[in-house]
Amino acid sequence: MSFSDNTLVSPCVHFPSTAHLRIRKSIMALTLQNIVVNARGGKASILLRDGERFAHTFDLAVQAPFQPGNHDKDDTALRQNIVFRCNDEVDKFFGELDTWATAYISEHSERLLGKELPAGQIETNYISSIKQPEGRPPLVKFKLNMPGSNKQTRCWDAEGNEIDFIRDWAGRDFKLRVLVSHMWLMGSSEKSEFGFVVLITDVLEK
Repeated sequence: MSFSDNTLVSPCVHFPSTAHLRIRKSIMALTLQNIVVNARGGKASILLRDGERFAHTFDLAVQAPFQPGNHDKDDTALRQNIVFRCNDEVDKFFGELDTWATAYISEHSERLLGKELPAGQIETNYISSIKQPEGRPPLVKFKLNMPGSNKQTRCWDAEGNEIDFIRDWAGRDFKLRVLVSHMWLMGSSEKSEFGFVVLITDVLEK
């Protein structure tokens, strides 16, 4: 098994050529399942493509400007946030995903949000994975499953050999394989906020 083993996820995307059209076609096959509530009251809707979980491999490397972290500043947490600087490939992928999501959620708002809401309200409440810090280039936010978690993020060296979990992220370039896991939901109806949890399942050193 190696990082390039496409039996694990969808095939690699190659830019340029027809990659943008392939992304759009892939994303148009997505569906969101009915909302489920966990024991702690968290709400989520699983994202599927043709009945399967939606995984994607980015062909181009991205740079992590910072170390992983979380809002509680808890270094022992089994899931951490990490951001990367956007490139054209990432921007196109999430642009297509966000466009699809706002249209789909608007069409299915009564089922997903408990009330039919206008498209403008959906666009206002939707939280993209792309972040635009004031006066700085855009960043994309992902999540890492840390050592000790149920499905730890797998790490690979530049030759495609599996290695120990990477500890030094800041300022380095990586190729990513991600799982767009589910839509999270906070609040209800007009006051709801929602977006996607995007997990890094595999990372390749560059």
